[in-house]
Amino acid sequence: MKRLLFWSIVLSLLAYMSISAYSGGLKFGITDALKDSAEKLDQKVDEYNVALQNNNGGNSTIPSSPGNLLATTISSTQINLTWTDNSSNETGFRIERKTGTTGTYSQIVIVKANIKAYNNTGLYTGTKYYYRIRAYNNIGNSAYSAESFTTTSGTPDTTPPTIPTLLSPNNGGTSITATPVFDWSDVSDASGTTYGLQLSNSSGFTNTVIDQTELTSSDYIVTTTLSNGTYYWRVRAKDGVGNYSSWTSAFILIVSVSGSIPGAPSNLQTSVISSSQIDLTWTDNSSNETGFRIERKTDTSGTYSEIATVTANAASYSSTGLSASTQYYYRVRAYNNSGNSSYSAEANATTQSSGGTATEGMVLVPAGSFTMGTGNGTVYLDAYYIDKYEVTNGQFKKFMDAGGYSNSSYWTSEGWVWKTSNTITRPLLWTDSNTGFSASSGTILPVMVTWYEAYAYTKWAGKRLPTEAEWEKAARGTDKRTYPWGNTWHDNYCNWFDQSYYGVGYLDGYDVFHTAPVGNYENGKSPYGCYDMAGNVFEWCNDWYDPKLTVYGKVIRGGSFLFPSTYCMTTTRSPSHLEAVCNGFRCAK
Repeated sequence: MKRLLFWSIVLSLLAYMSISAYSGGLKFGITDALKDSAEKLDQKVDEYNVALQNNNGGNSTIPSSPGNLLATTISSTQINLTWTDNSSNETGFRIERKTGTTGTYSQIVIVKANIKAYNNTGLYTGTKYYYRIRAYNNIGNSAYSAESFTTTSGTPDTTPPTIPTLLSPNNGGTSITATPVFDWSDVSDASGTTYGLQLSNSSGFTNTVIDQTELTSSDYIVTTTLSNGTYYWRVRAKDGVGNYSSWTSAFILIVSVSGSIPGAPSNLQTSVISSSQIDLTWTDNSSNETGFRIERKTDTSGTYSEIATVTANAASYSSTGLSASTQYYYRVRAYNNSGNSSYSAEANATTQSSGGTATEGMVLVPAGSFTMGTGNGTVYLDAYYIDKYEVTNGQFKKFMDAGGYSNSSYWTSEGWVWKTSNTITRPLLWTDSNTGFSASSGTILPVMVTWYEAYAYTKWAGKRLPTEAEWEKAARGTDKRTYPWGNTWHDNYCNWFDQSYYGVGYLDGYDVFHTAPVGNYENGKSPYGCYDMAGNVFEWCNDWYDPKLTVYGKVIRGGSFLFPSTYCMTTTRSPSHLEAVCNGFRCAK
């Protein structure tokens, strides 16, 4: 009875995974591979090879711009969008919105290819919203559509936000630094509040030295060096609907500094000490600094923030408390009462993985060509590392415990939108006690996650998902073998759906309800020593199944405990929707 219940759950899950992905498509992405003839499969592999060699994902042009964008008011809180899809090669559409004519566009959502409508909810009453949209693929973004706008129904909120209170510098105070910090009271409200700051050398603000808008915090650090003299500064608030408060009464600030700005430090160097520490060194090129300001960011698109100041004549700093397998960028500048020096040149480094050395638990696949697919086409690959085992529940839990689901830098932009919009905090099957393949079943079982989650884990670990070609070479070697262990099928060399539940025992050692611990099948190893590249769980690759995206989904390889031996061949490939939850993965580097 328990097993019948299990299969009813599995079948329901598979049905859900297909229907919710796309009309007529696959979310688990299995059946197409069996339907493909060998000739058709070779054709798809050839298309993949061309895409791999051209390094363009199968597209040669960016998609065409969508047309006929129309924004229609539905209620006081909802506007619906429709548009014409003018391309056949987009990955999806990026939708941007701004409030009022003076607002700034920002992306609100990404929708998938062939979608032609979107319902924007949670808006403000009686508010005018502007929209634009563009298609994208791996080559780039299309031009924007024409702008469309409409106003939500109802009476708009015209109540201005509270006027902030200026805090420091005090009115009439003197600053002995040329880079003062301005501070005022926080008057945030539910609609979202930003601030404008003006600094002028005239009481009427006829000209401004600083004119900042859309500040999100209630303080501002001057980044340019102010000359000695008398200044006036004021602040106002702006709510999320576009209402402004009045300007505060102006405070007077007198800047009076002596001496010269210190010289900029140079030769900034990074040294990775561990998974949580990077040491910095630099050359001190000045004799009049008060100290050095050290700034850090993550990723090239991140924003620098000051993390520490050190005293004069210091030439080193240890940056600690960092995340494992994460790339950090640093810059340093000297300062004194006269102001800040220019920044040093930028330097970056990536912390070690939490598990030890960067390639621990991986095998080296040497450079060279191999036969890919069922034909005679060859692909050349540079040397690379690939995990010896599938990623386990225990390993994935380290990613979760390290805040992997709350750090957007690990995720693709589409994956982050999916995670946040669905309130994802862990794999869907993480606590499923009915299936026998949950995390609670053991830390050495392979984890099963979406492509988005697999990608985020690899980014956190300082690795990546393997390409389809890398996966296949690691599985079959250079001798064109049919299975990772050779050309002859063996029932007990991997965990597959042997259907032995129906009366003859379990030929693979495990019933049809369970995955096996990774590394359990010694005889099933690949030529390079990789375990479980046949059976156990399908494994995500980085490639799209069809570079032309006529079939949506990423490639999965290797077969599964839920599917027969046909899927265990080294050349069998299938598409799987990025949100499918029953696939595993291994990392490459």
